[in-house]
Amino acid sequence: MKEEILEKARKQRDGLEENIQKIEEENRAEMEKKLKEIKLLKKEMREKKENGDKEMKMMKEEGWKCHRKVLDHEIEQLEEEERKQKVANTERIKLLRKEMRDKGEEAKSDLDFIKKEGWLTHKVSLEKEMKRLDEEERKEKATKQEITQLQKEEMRRNRERAKRDLKALNKNGYKRQQEALIRERNKVEEEERKQMEEKQHRVKLQRWDVRERLEDSKKELKAFNEKGWKRHRQDVYEEMERLEEKKKGEQSLKLALAEQEKSRRRAREKGSEKLVFTFFRGPQKSV
Repeated sequence: MKEEILEKARKQRDGLEENIQKIEEENRAEMEKKLKEIKLLKKEMREKKENGDKEMKMMKEEGWKCHRKVLDHEIEQLEEEERKQKVANTERIKLLRKEMRDKGEEAKSDLDFIKKEGWLTHKVSLEKEMKRLDEEERKEKATKQEITQLQKEEMRRNRERAKRDLKALNKNGYKRQQEALIRERNKVEEEERKQMEEKQHRVKLQRWDVRERLEDSKKELKAFNEKGWKRHRQDVYEEMERLEEKKKGEQSLKLALAEQEKSRRRAREKGSEKLVFTFFRGPQKSV
């Protein structure tokens, strides 16, 4: 009897290990994809810098120096972001491994509590958990819709701001427009930093959610007896599959939003550079 209980606990622990390995692999793939995108952005910025050498004859000396400083600043920011992502990925893997070791040690002490509660109590707890997860899913959908609306409003404000900048460029001259572009870029960078912090906060909340689910699975192991083991195992497998599908959908949505934000950022940066290049050419002499 004790050997059967130990074997079932080992299987449960192996299932948890496989889930954590899947989470680590997904996080590693996501980080690799982000690093590749950052490298592509760095390559694109270097290509822009190289192509800018060909247009130096058409620019004023002061304008070129300012533009080069902006490009160097952007490259430094990208390198700093890449370094932070590597450090965060390493810390995340360490925490997951430590958590897995703790789970393995706690599983040994959980075997004494398996026979204390019956199957009905466990079923009621599972129904409550499913209701809680459905409510969380509904709240997450509403939050995503709000974020999409805010992004649309931000795009509209950016377009209006670009039109005002173009008018200011034609009226007030290079120096004033250059200062306005620098202020605008600082604002955009601050907004991007806030968005990144919000994304990191959401990732942290999801990590806590996974940790809570692991804790719930440990409590579920305490709540069933030998007669309800087979039925409980089937229900747990179905719940784990549903949670994995839900997590994959969330990750695909996050990747799509991140890609969309990066494409918008590239378009915005190209638009600002075109404005600077156009002004640097100066007035054209009529023949």
